[in-house]
Amino acid sequence: MFEAFYGFKKTPFCRDLPTTELFPSNTLEESLSRLSYVAERQLFCVLTGECGTGKTTTIRRFRDQLDDTRYTLIYLADSKMTPRNFYKGMLDQLGAESRFYRGIPNASCIKRSS
Repeated sequence: MFEAFYGFKKTPFCRDLPTTELFPSNTLEESLSRLSYVAERQLFCVLTGECGTGKTTTIRRFRDQLDDTRYTLIYLADSKMTPRNFYKGMLDQLGAESRFYRGIPNASCIKRSS
């Protein structure tokens, strides 16, 4: 409705906006430079910020400029993630099966054959 009113050809500020069409603000460029620094040195990075500040958009833009043959980007977005879920999410994205230590079963549950 507002697209026609303002003469837009498509809806602005949508989530499926190609990252090549993002406004190259100083903040975005600085963030991309820092993420590139981390990737080139094979470091671990955590990107944090308030809701709506563009964290996911920045990661999308960064992912699109990475060489997929050299880098694997792991993206976990859950502010209330437990350590166990964090590791499971990382392993899942790397294509590995998560097998967590569950301890020794209760001795009364072990069936012994004679």
